[in-house]
Amino acid sequence: MDMRKFEILILSALFPISALAQALTGINFREQYNPESETEFSIMLVKGANQITLFFDLKTKLPIENYIISWEKRESFTQKAGTPLAELDSTKTNVLGNEKQGSFTFTIPTKSWLLVAKITNTGNNVSWIYTKLIESKYPVTGWLENKSERLKKYFSINNEYTVKSAGTQPLFVSYYKDNFLPASPPFTDIDRKADRFMFYDSTFKINSGDKFIPSKQGLYLFQQDTSAAEGFAYRCANDIYPKFSKISDLIAPMVFVTTQDEYNALLKTENDKAKFDKVILDITGIRTGLKILSQITLEE
Repeated sequence: MDMRKFEILILSALFPISALAQALTGINFREQYNPESETEFSIMLVKGANQITLFFDLKTKLPIENYIISWEKRESFTQKAGTPLAELDSTKTNVLGNEKQGSFTFTIPTKSWLLVAKITNTGNNVSWIYTKLIESKYPVTGWLENKSERLKKYFSINNEYTVKSAGTQPLFVSYYKDNFLPASPPFTDIDRKADRFMFYDSTFKINSGDKFIPSKQGLYLFQQDTSAAEGFAYRCANDIYPKFSKISDLIAPMVFVTTQDEYNALLKTENDKAKFDKVILDITGIRTGLKILSQITLEE
């Protein structure tokens, strides 16, 4: 292979893309999982009676005015170019510091299509791509707010939250006390048996716009119609989640990055930090591995 072609190939794999006219199947989305990325972008969809509302939130390390967001509509991941979408129908745009929030509405489609968002740093023309499938059977119909901030997947116990729904009817809330253990690791020969059904432990009713303070950890499912496969759910956890304050809490997720023998060794540490550190050092072979794990997952 020509050395120049080889260099171009390597550079295209290492750096975020700067052009959108290509199939999404050939894009490296690694920046979405990079905690050190200069941008953080999230999209939330909420289905109403006749439309789907999209909420977006862009956070940047550099001044927000250095970035622009462009939108496209595509039919599939293999399509090389789509139809540009203007922000003319934006119902809300809010810029505060290094953060920009906004929302769009779409009619509920008869055929699913792909929304593509391109975040571009105008200073160096580097871009990041995010996608979201727009479909008629999208099940999420509401969300929770904490001081006007839309929550994503979890909330903390004993804090006040506001319930928001796309509809006007009262919401029925089903509370599940399940512990929700981690999924079985890849090396499991026989999968752990799971119940086919989940049964709620208690229920209560609440209206959109009402505030509530959860007093129990577990899963909360909000629905207008309990017989429909629609609604929205959140996990209620302790006030430091998703960080950990105990060695015993840290061991469970380690099942996904260790072998069976390594995980068994961690279980035997019995919440002893010195023993836990020794096992991690034996696994990684370097103290850097222990330092990284401690910084990311363990709050002392």
